[in-house]
Amino acid sequence: MTGVCQVEHLGRAKMTATQYVYSDGHFANQTIYAAANEDLLATDFTGQVAGQDASSFPMITVTFVGTGTYDCQRSTGRFAGVSGSDAATGSSVGRIA
Repeated sequence: MTGVCQVEHLGRAKMTATQYVYSDGHFANQTIYAAANEDLLATDFTGQVAGQDASSFPMITVTFVGTGTYDCQRSTGRFAGVSGSDAATGSSVGRIA
């Protein structure tokens, strides 16, 4: 997925993510956020699907909860050497193939 988002302490950022959702309800996601000056913040995110709404099939909305860990190897600029993690919740809308 690609998009633009607002990230606290980062501001408006471009994002690129690769996400895998598994049949048991867990998922894994790797996301790279590009700040306005092109510094990159990379995260690895794992979690559980908390709910889903398929009332607009084949479009589906999935809500999730999980933990993101910052990746110091893929982050650049002011984020080079970053460490730590965060808790996150959110939702995603997609088409079932």
